[in-house]
Amino acid sequence: MPGTPTAAILITEDGTVRLVVLDLADSLRSTYEYLDCELGTVVELSPRLDMWLDKDALPARPLNPAATRLAAVHGHVHQPYHGPALLTGVRPSGTTVGLTDEQERSLLAFLSAHATA
Repeated sequence: MPGTPTAAILITEDGTVRLVVLDLADSLRSTYEYLDCELGTVVELSPRLDMWLDKDALPARPLNPAATRLAAVHGHVHQPYHGPALLTGVRPSGTTVGLTDEQERSLLAFLSAHATA
């Protein structure tokens, strides 16, 4: 439902992972606020999962090893990713939506298992 807050996962450069609320009434603004950026870009990890990043993060922001590993598992091995990353669900139409409970559990388990020490 438009305007309903929903879950996304924020991965910071230092590996901190937290569940955040995404405002679907203005998901782009909400996404950019979490990424602390003016212009974002999206990497389609799967048909139902997007990873949002600061378009201008490279080289100004630190490497995000957790986001880079997650992208690699989904076949994106051509580059490292920098700055914070926001994981969201996506509809076939391309509309950003919240993560499903299953996506949340799976992503949090992966990120926990592959956390850097």
